[in-house]
Amino acid sequence: MARRVEGLTVYPFAMPHGCVAGYFPELNPLLPLDYQDEISATPAAKSIPVRVVG
Repeated sequence: MARRVEGLTVYPFAMPHGCVAGYFPELNPLLPLDYQDEISATPAAKSIPVRVVG
């Protein structure tokens, strides 16, 4: 299932190529509910594949 966040403003910032950053809770909808650590069941919020469309 595709999860999306719309209506954000994107600002350029010096980051490594291929990386993006954002704030939570605004980007919580990007975190798939079943995307978690197998042992602790902690949501894997530090590495979420995204596609920026502009």
